Amino acid sequence: MKKCFMALLVLVLVSLLAVTASAADFSAEEEAAGQAEFMEATADIPDSLRGRAREDAYAEALREMGWTVTEPAAVPVPQSLDIDPEILELAYSDLDSATPETKGKIRMARRKVMYHPSIGGWSAHENCLMSGKIDYSAREFTINPRFEDLFPGWELPGSEFDAAVATAAQAKEPVEEAQGLEAMTLAGTAPSFANAESSLLEGILAVNDVPDKVVICFNGDVPLFRPHPTMTTAPFCRAPARERGICHFNTWANQFVNATSVNYGCKSPEGQDFGWQAGLKLNQKFYAQVGFVGFVDMRASTSGPEGRGWTIVERTYKMTGGM
Repeated sequence: MKKCFMALLVLVLVSLLAVTASAADFSAEEEAAGQAEFMEATADIPDSLRGRAREDAYAEALREMGWTVTEPAAVPVPQSLDIDPEILELAYSDLDSATPETKGKIRMARRKVMYHPSIGGWSAHENCLMSGKIDYSAREFTINPRFEDLFPGWELPGSEFDAAVATAAQAKEPVEEAQGLEAMTLAGTAPSFANAESSLLEGILAVNDVPDKVVICFNGDVPLFRPHPTMTTAPFCRAPARERGICHFNTWANQFVNATSVNYGCKSPEGQDFGWQAGLKLNQKFYAQVGFVGFVDMRASTSGPEGRGWTIVERTYKMTGGM
């Protein structure tokens, strides 16, 4: 009887493992199929198309393939955002007529609004053609609004803006020393993945000119701190982009330690912010479409509990007829 019970138990366990493996394979297959479908559906959209016209073309092409596409909604009313009213009032003050001291405060307030989790995300600068949150297996794509539509008349976040904010912050009070998890990381005592190995892949320029080839630009452990109030988070990965083509970047975390969500963003090495996405859960992807020659820096932070995220940055290069 005992032998029969053990045999039955083994059979059940084997069956469960088979089902689990089958589900994992199915998920991976669905993901790959959805990504291929995305590229196929949008292949004929001219790279010269920009702004809302490009977003509309992508939305139409994907919907014809049965995708669910959420396009940018109307610009939110500032008072509807989950942000301190005093910060909002200062952020939406007139910058041109303000005194030099007040201009610094306005820029600091605007930075808090730009990167607040309730904003969700945005795309900025002509080099970032589009960004958003994408789920290939579920065939769902949420397109981010443009920065200039969300914040008309505001300075684009970048090195000059960051420098102005940092100067204003330093005049107000000294830069704070690292605390909490950041200090633990610098001291080498922060929690991390077991047997973690990060890989920043160098020398991928050689394969960058191969159209449709998926390249893993990064696969490793990334510390997730809360964003600094006056400084942009340092990049964890630098990946090449190319002219005469469009680069599609997918960035996601497939494991967390302590953290429960992640914010991803990308910018140029010169500091020009291209876009960001807040509050991504496990395996939710930040999608960014870049059309220029140079490099893209990827950065990460969290608005929830600090921790770490095992992060993958994947890039597909799509040859086009010219920029």
